[in-house]
Amino acid sequence: MKRISESPFSGKIFRQGCAVLCLVVSCLMSAFQPVSAAPVPKRILIVNSYNENAPWVQDYLRTFMLTAAQNSEIACELVHMNSSLIRTDSMYKKVADGIFERFRRKMPDYMIVIGRTAFSLRDRMQEEWGDVPMIYISQRDRILPGERCLSGQRVLDSDFIPVSDI
Repeated sequence: MKRISESPFSGKIFRQGCAVLCLVVSCLMSAFQPVSAAPVPKRILIVNSYNENAPWVQDYLRTFMLTAAQNSEIACELVHMNSSLIRTDSMYKKVADGIFERFRRKMPDYMIVIGRTAFSLRDRMQEEWGDVPMIYISQRDRILPGERCLSGQRVLDSDFIPVSDI
């Protein structure tokens, strides 16, 4: 018996078309499936008051950066304030504003602050980023209040505040 017309849903072309359609649909579905997200690394921001070549600072920085590079759970960023070049309040403000603008959308989870110039940003750090755990590293256990750092006035020994009092 001879068929007069074959159904459009039979035959090799239909089966191949269905296979291609299933393949396309499965690819699209897998493309929009939530992928198990890789853990987001904890962000550590190191703010260094000195320039990048200060010898005693280099020992710390090298250790922090090498440790972070070997651990996928840590992302470490470094900012050098070059405080020896900061001579005026306006220059200090410009450097500070640059740091906060750079990290406005990527706030740190932890901070390492090296030197008193970086530590003088402590209050603003808390205003901008909240209560971020911080390690303060310095050659001295006393600091000069921020407003006195660049005042140009003579600094007396009694002007310094012990870090433990803060």
